[in-house]
Amino acid sequence: NGFLTLVSTDDQTASIARIEGTGAITGDVRFQRYVRSGRMYRYLSFPVQGVTVNDLQKHVPVTGDFDGTSTGEGLSNNPSLFQYEEPAGWLPYPTTDNDAELSMGRGYATFIRKTDDPTTITVAGEVHTGDFDFTSQLNAGSFEDNEGWSLVGNPYAAPIQWGATGWLRTGISPAISVRDNELGNGAGGFLYWDGVTGDPEFAGLIAQGQSFWVKAIDPGISPSLTVQETAKSTEQATMFRTSSEEVSTLTISLNQNGLIDRTFLVFNNQSDQRFNPQLDGVKRQNGYYNLSTRTADSVLVAIKNMPDTCSALIALSVQDTKPGTYTFEFSGSVFNTEREFVLQDTYLEASVRVSPSEHYTFQITEDPITFGHKRFQLMATVALPDPKISIENDELVSSVNQDIQWLLNGEEISEATAPTYTPLISGEYQVRVTKSSCSKTSPPFAYVITGTEPGQPAIRLYPNPAQHSVSVKGISKPTPYSILNPWGQVVQTGLLTADSEIELQAPSGLYIFSIEGEAGNQHYKLIIKK
Repeated sequence: NGFLTLVSTDDQTASIARIEGTGAITGDVRFQRYVRSGRMYRYLSFPVQGVTVNDLQKHVPVTGDFDGTSTGEGLSNNPSLFQYEEPAGWLPYPTTDNDAELSMGRGYATFIRKTDDPTTITVAGEVHTGDFDFTSQLNAGSFEDNEGWSLVGNPYAAPIQWGATGWLRTGISPAISVRDNELGNGAGGFLYWDGVTGDPEFAGLIAQGQSFWVKAIDPGISPSLTVQETAKSTEQATMFRTSSEEVSTLTISLNQNGLIDRTFLVFNNQSDQRFNPQLDGVKRQNGYYNLSTRTADSVLVAIKNMPDTCSALIALSVQDTKPGTYTFEFSGSVFNTEREFVLQDTYLEASVRVSPSEHYTFQITEDPITFGHKRFQLMATVALPDPKISIENDELVSSVNQDIQWLLNGEEISEATAPTYTPLISGEYQVRVTKSSCSKTSPPFAYVITGTEPGQPAIRLYPNPAQHSVSVKGISKPTPYSILNPWGQVVQTGLLTADSEIELQAPSGLYIFSIEGEAGNQHYKLIIKK
């Protein structure tokens, strides 16, 4: 009966959790939205039915060329409430009188005049429950024309989490953004989230009464967007301020006197280095300087999904700058992986290894070559160890013990992925280490089975272990021999005669003594101890 109020304060806002099964809410609810002090535009929406401009005017002056415009000291007829429609862009609202309704699910730019005191807006009506379809409010467009932007609003009296759960979208970019006019000392900037990565202050958690930007990306498809009750979050969301779990991304931050802009790279192998409208988030221009990633086809993006390649050269764009000192900072879970990053400054001809503890400070002047699209590049590579094979107790041992595959004569050995492998036949063995889409393979290791092979006469080596020489018994005619080290490399060759004695040239270690007989090769272990 209108006696329930969802209270909003500077650190908490009451919410209505997910409505499950046949649950329902009837009757009007008073919805509050606390707005911090500051003379600037705020981007609001209202999750109750039947809210009018007149209702908003009880808390915020709304001026413009319509009947019922707010009046008072310091107020003019300049419009202070807008909605966004393409191709015109920002349109004053209302156009007739203050009985005009504020549509649920639509975002509005509302000018808040209070400089020192906060504002608490209270509106009453029936709260929305169940699915909400934004489709009728979406603007169609294409990336090429930079069209298709829509300012929509959270339709629930609860925070909602942008991502896969609880959202149905067609022809809509996965990256959304919110405008925060407190950024840049009031100049205003954008925060991003694509369901996986983005600005941690935002992290895709859309507060009650908050509006946000979405973008249509395919001119051949009518965009559609629906949110469901399952998108409601149990997290407490204040305007643009929350936290996020670490994701497998690289965050690149550009800092000037505490003012930060960011761009994000996701190494997920879902895209190449060109712009992918289905995955990547287009950069929107801040009211201060802009940092973005420049794709291979020259599109400026805030979020870029990267191919999982061994190496990639990524262009960074720094625009709309003022002369001064700037600092690059880097963070993200990619530093816990095999990837390495080097920042290249073509203006200073400098290269710096990137890490969370390494910052790169530089100067920007009026000279265009100190900023723009060409000064900075980021080289991303996958660092792999060089695998080697040794032999211990009749087993082949890999110098790398993870992400490996054994090969015999160039072919993979089924299920042979452990750090050691017991060879069953003679041949050339290799071990390959693979991380991401990159791999390195060891040199061939020629392994020969110790002992006399069937149908061949017995040969005897003595002493074994040997020190400086070894005698060979059982040779009846001149026979070539080779001595191989554990890596399959030939270290000594010669010709055997009856009852030969060989002076050993190799240092101490385990070797394979190979004889080339008429019936095939014979292979024996030989231990040298000097």
